[in-house]
Amino acid sequence: MIRRKAVDFGIPLITNIQLAQRFVEALSKKRVGELQIKSWEEYAPPVKTPATVISSQDDDVLPAPIASTAT
Repeated sequence: MIRRKAVDFGIPLITNIQLAQRFVEALSKKRVGELQIKSWEEYAPPVKTPATVISSQDDDVLPAPIASTAT
């Protein structure tokens, strides 16, 4: 479930212990002054998630399909 959510939201996830150790080793070799704070968008474009409409009324009514405008 954690992997699926990480992929869905474009969040990096380290699940391999050897990779995690190498990542920590690499970070430990940097000085604080060498590290730069950047926004997430500077590393990866924003992830567009599909819109979900939630209604508290008419829970048993399915939404109508969206008509295609492609010709």
